This record gives sequence, structure tokens and C-alpha cells, in this order.
Amino acid sequence: MRALVFEDDLCERFAPLTLTRHVSQLVWGTRTIWQSLQRLTKEELVPLGRNYLADVTRERLHVEYNPEVEEEVLLVNGRVRPDAQFERVLRSEPKLAVLFKDRLVMARVTKQQFAAFVGEAGLVTSRAVARLAKELGTSEGHDATLFENIWEIVQSNGYAIVLQGHSEKEMAPPPRLSNVKGPSSNLMISAEAEVEEITSFDVSKGPVIIDDGAHIEAFSQVAGPSYIGPKARLHAALIRSGTTIGEECRIGGEVENSIMMSYTNKSHHGYIGDSIVGEWVNLGAGSTFSNLKNTYGSVKMEVDGKKIDTNLVKLGPMVGDMAKVSIGCMVFAGKKIGVGSQVMNLVRDDVPSFTLYDGRNSHGVELKLESAILTQQRMMDRRGMALSKAGERLIEYLFDARRKERRLKKVKKGVLR
Repeated sequence: MRALVFEDDLCERFAPLTLTRHVSQLVWGTRTIWQSLQRLTKEELVPLGRNYLADVTRERLHVEYNPEVEEEVLLVNGRVRPDAQFERVLRSEPKLAVLFKDRLVMARVTKQQFAAFVGEAGLVTSRAVARLAKELGTSEGHDATLFENIWEIVQSNGYAIVLQGHSEKEMAPPPRLSNVKGPSSNLMISAEAEVEEITSFDVSKGPVIIDDGAHIEAFSQVAGPSYIGPKARLHAALIRSGTTIGEECRIGGEVENSIMMSYTNKSHHGYIGDSIVGEWVNLGAGSTFSNLKNTYGSVKMEVDGKKIDTNLVKLGPMVGDMAKVSIGCMVFAGKKIGVGSQVMNLVRDDVPSFTLYDGRNSHGVELKLESAILTQQRMMDRRGMALSKAGERLIEYLFDARRKERRLKKVKKGVLR
């Protein structure tokens, strides 16, 4: 039996990060939700989601996308929290639909039931879930949950690292002149990583995991729970608890309780806290993200066009893939920077995708499509990589698809002055 990992119509709540990826490709802890599901399920996983993501998802995962279904399948929501509670429900092999707040977590369905389940855009609607739940019946008394908002991923990232905090790889001891506070078993340095002397690790509150090929420069300080991904490099950085550093990131300055996705640069001083930063983002020297209001009140974030009280005193910005933040830029707490956008000075507003934004002006200017593609090609070339045709088509699609967003935010065409 195959397991279809589906997207429902709430995946937009996780924008701008989900504009460029299937919702199951969001990072939680040391891996993506998809990778966690691969470890928890025995079935072959196949993504089911928005049609425009087909090519880039096939390229990323090397699997089918939105396949034809000819037999019974297991449906699993891509927003699922892949923790011990979900694993227990999964192992029980429930015959009924498992719901969380009227949203489907998982269900086993026939070919006929599946055919009526998925909408034209590749998304599962609440109406379809209601029909399926009525037909199958619903399971009660379970603990499986779904992520409902993007900030829930940030706030539980440290927990996820603890949950996933073990490694079957060969480990190396810390350098001779390193300082380790807490149980040495919580410091997991890959034998293929390089850690210079005069580094400090605080593993008293959780593990520090340093993956293959990572390079930790002298004077870096890392507090657990934290994860440093493959080939990432820390430039005398201060990494505080709850932080994930993705593959081939280059990180300096201070990062706290945040997720930095793969291939992102923050090589210089500055502060990032309680944030998610997408792939292929560049944060210039001195750029700083606020995660706390002057009033110590809870941070609000715009979701589906409405201001939502997160009930969190600390919450930083969310940054989409391919965005660029200029040197010395300051970004207010809870703001969003869209895919491919370029921002400078003081960011007080949410910035739509493909927008040039200068905080000295009351509006942004639309980035030229050709510039967005060329910038991404140049950044990837610096890493010895190339922008694929699928990646270029995705940029073109999103540029057009997010026009309404730019119009609502009064983004103009022309030159930023």
C-alpha cells in the first residue's frame, strides 16, 4: 500500500515558505516533515498537492506527484506533527478517518473514495473531508495533531530536535580546547565534520548535532537543542537553543530558536530570533530581526488577510525562498518577506513576493521577472549549482500568481527611489 502525503486548503497559512514547496517539505527539527514520515511509515510515500509544484517536487524527491490511484491507499496530511503521538496512531492502523479539529490527519481509502477526495487544484478541501468522514466514520480518543500555523513549527523546533536527537553515524570527540557543558553524550559531532579548537557547546538542555561536512570555526558557541546540517559553516557564530541550520548554510552573528533552511547566507553579525528563513536567502551584514515588541505584548501576524494574535511574546519574521535582505536592515517582529523580494532599511510591513521594498517609502516597487531569475542563477552559480528549468518555471508561475498580492499591498511598477 502506498501512502499519499496530501496538502489541504490550509497550506496557504504557511506562506511564504509553502509558496515554493509542498507543505511536507517544511523543516521541523533535524529534518523535513516528509523525511520524518519516511522513517515512521512502512509504505512508499507519494506527494499529493498543488499542481504547479509538480516539476520541482519530482526534481527534489525523485518520486511521482499526484499519481493515479488504482488500489487502496493511506492518506496522510502533510501538515501532520510527526511525533510519538502520531506514531502511536499510525501503528494502530485505524480503520476510521482520524481527524483533528475537523481536518483529516489520516485515513485508508479505496480508489472510489479517493476519486471524490481531491479538488481540481490538487488541494483537499474541508468539504471533501466532511464527506469522507461521514462515509468512513471518525476515530475518537487519539492524540495525533496537525500544525495549524507557521509559528507552531518555530516554537516547537527545539522539542523536535530533542525528539530526533540521536545518530547512527560514527561520532568524533570534541577538539582538545573546546568547552562542553552538560553530558558529553548530548554532543554528537559527525566524524566527517570539522570543529576547530576554542569552541563552546552547552548541551545541558538538549543535544547539539553536527552533521557530515559541517565546519565550526573557532570562537563559535552552540547551545542545545540545536542542529547544524551537512556542509554548513559557522563563522564564529552564537547559536542559541532551538535552532536548525540547514545544509550548506553560512552563518555568523547570533541565531536563536530559528530555522535557517538550506543554502542560505548570514555570514556576518546581526540577530535572527524565533524565525523561519527559506532557502537561497541572503541576509546582509548587520541585518537584524526583531522578535519582541517594546510593549512585551503578544505578536500579531497577518494570515489570509487578517491580523491573528499568535499569543506569543516572542515571534520573529518569516522569510520566503530567494529573498534578499540588505546590510543594516531591521525587520519588525511577525512580518513576512515574500519569495524573491529584496528589502532594505526598516521593514514595518509584510512584503509581497517579488517586491523591492524600502522602508523609507510607503509602498514597494515590483521586481522585474528577469532580475529575479538572473539573481537566483547568480547565487546558485556561486555554489557551483545551476537553476533548473523546473525552478525557472516555478519563479515565472509565482511571479504571475502573486500579482494580486502585490496589488493589494499597493506595490507599483517602476523604479525604487
